[in-house]
Amino acid sequence: MNRRSSNPDGILIVSFQYWPALSARSFRWTALAERWASEGREVQVVCARSPDRPAFEAVRGVRVHRVGPAWMESLRGAARPADGRAESDRGVIRRTAAAAARTIWHAVYWPDTSCTWYFAARAKARELIAAGAPQALVTVSPTFTAVAVGRSIARDAGRGFHWLIDLGDPFSFADEAPPNNFLLYRRLNTRFERSCFAMADSISVTTSETRDRYAALFPESAGKIAMIPPLVDFPEIGGPAAPPRADRRRLVFLGRLYPSIRRPDYLLSLFASLAEEPGGERYELHFFGDSWQCEADFAPHKRMLGRNLFVHGPVPRERAIAEMRSADVLVNIGNDTRYQLPSKIVEYAMTGRPILNIVPNPDDSSANFLTPYPAHLTLTARPGGPTPEDLGRLREFLEHPPEEIPQAALRAWLAPFALPEISARYGALLSGSPRLVEPRRR
Repeated sequence: MNRRSSNPDGILIVSFQYWPALSARSFRWTALAERWASEGREVQVVCARSPDRPAFEAVRGVRVHRVGPAWMESLRGAARPADGRAESDRGVIRRTAAAAARTIWHAVYWPDTSCTWYFAARAKARELIAAGAPQALVTVSPTFTAVAVGRSIARDAGRGFHWLIDLGDPFSFADEAPPNNFLLYRRLNTRFERSCFAMADSISVTTSETRDRYAALFPESAGKIAMIPPLVDFPEIGGPAAPPRADRRRLVFLGRLYPSIRRPDYLLSLFASLAEEPGGERYELHFFGDSWQCEADFAPHKRMLGRNLFVHGPVPRERAIAEMRSADVLVNIGNDTRYQLPSKIVEYAMTGRPILNIVPNPDDSSANFLTPYPAHLTLTARPGGPTPEDLGRLREFLEHPPEEIPQAALRAWLAPFALPEISARYGALLSGSPRLVEPRRR
């Protein structure tokens, strides 16, 4: 029997990434934590050390504890090119050594690459629970190391908190982008995740497809799994964007590229064909976000770099939002999975801007999401590259763009994805309410 929490308004969030980290889960849980703190709840966060942030600070009412080896996070940053710099620009010896180190590390770590954070995070979380006995413990994945921390703490006798596992990405069945070496750890992954689900009080995922997949995999825990969709939450003011040019139209992609589930090869070939046509010099394609893993896809198009193809690398959240709002056309590349909906596509829709949606399959989750959104063009990435029909549809879309959608209509449609709705649904889970009905678009 769990003892009663001595801090019924307390919430402890264990998440490897938190503000100012640039990731969807960081944005989501930073917004939620700050909202709950503004409502008078005591919110504490255990996250990874950041070389440029103190070990402890209060940020907009949230008490943030950054733990773990700071040198590891510095090494993580040094292991990848920065500021959009191509891998080929680095020295051959350094490039080869970095690739070898990544290969060896990927073959052995478990449950994921943040495993070195585990012991420090567990120690700090236990300390905070002993001192404050919060009502709820939220462990956020990715990365799944945070869930492993929660499992260890939840095994303690007499726990008095509600344990929520929040999954941005699946763990044990993520074949397209495995979090570890599946050849070595697949069975362990499934056993471990099953035990976590069994011990947790509730589990949240972002799509009904993910929920159904988990319900089939772990039927004994199916009743605990709730679907809470992606969150759209824009700051009131974004950072400076590039000044618009009357003679240019900017196509903007924001987000991380992955060689296994989100490659830019079809988009780049399509844009190269557009740029070679008469009048093609009027268009620019900009990438904002981590793209170094797909450096090979950019190699055939180096002649366009700096002319009408621009790779900017990761940028602060405020700058990304400003670029999103000022783009002529926003570009989405759908995940090569059927059970994930990128939170970015919801943010794109909130702007009301035209959206070019490149998907691996016609029934992609982003294509389904955009069905009621009139200002979009969805193209299926063909293995053989773009066809003249694809190019013609894109040219028509760019030359005669749809009108921007009124904000009032957008806010009504996207209300289920807004912070008040998402916060309320998590609040209901943490209070032990019955499983919620999925939100309906209005």
